[in-house]
Amino acid sequence: MTSRHWLVLGALGLLNCLVFVFLAALVWVIRPTDEAAPTPTMIAAVPSPVLATYTPAFTPEPPTPTIPPEPTATNTVVLVPTNTALPVPTATHTPVAPSTVAPTNTPVVPPTEIPTNTPVLTAAPTNTPVPQHQWTGSVGETYKNCGSTGLLGFTLDSNGGLAGDIVVHYWTDGWEGAWAVSSWSNKDYNKNWDGLLDNSQPRAGTWYACVVSSEGSWDCLSNQVAVDTSGDRSASPQWVQINFRKN
Repeated sequence: MTSRHWLVLGALGLLNCLVFVFLAALVWVIRPTDEAAPTPTMIAAVPSPVLATYTPAFTPEPPTPTIPPEPTATNTVVLVPTNTALPVPTATHTPVAPSTVAPTNTPVVPPTEIPTNTPVLTAAPTNTPVPQHQWTGSVGETYKNCGSTGLLGFTLDSNGGLAGDIVVHYWTDGWEGAWAVSSWSNKDYNKNWDGLLDNSQPRAGTWYACVVSSEGSWDCLSNQVAVDTSGDRSASPQWVQINFRKN
């Protein structure tokens, strides 16, 4: 029940109480008095009929069942964010006081760097110098050997394949050296030519080698490759690999 219903029931109860009090007072007023009737007149006192007053009993109304209000569908307005166009700032042209100095036509200096027209130095294939020799020699692997000393290596064509019948001259200061001719097959995994420097022991020294046109020639067709060997059996190298490749 709502508070309104309780207020109505309370008002009805108060009204009922007031009616009851009023009727009780009325009965009190009209009730027979205890004074004795005068003796001379022997009139039988007939009691006044007491009117029965019907007081309706207050029957409270049964509480009306509270019917929960049906949920009313409320159309919730979803505020969709609108792309509020931001006010475009208007360019305010602030009047500039005329300068007393006459404007000069300042020449626009062109940028020092023109990214699109900057010449790319392709370095004419990096300006690789033409080899001074027909062959290029380089040091390969080194080996330790306690019983001999020597040089070995490969002679290769420009594609990296074995090149046979190539003469390699090797020597040292004070010794004209010897000439070795390369083969077309590498019977050993690390050479197709070799030159023995000492066949009995490790020998220390600085040795030179290059490709020449023929046996007995001193005209190098390649750069001179210098290598060092050790005479200490516990140290290396005693054998040095020198490879020559045709340019």
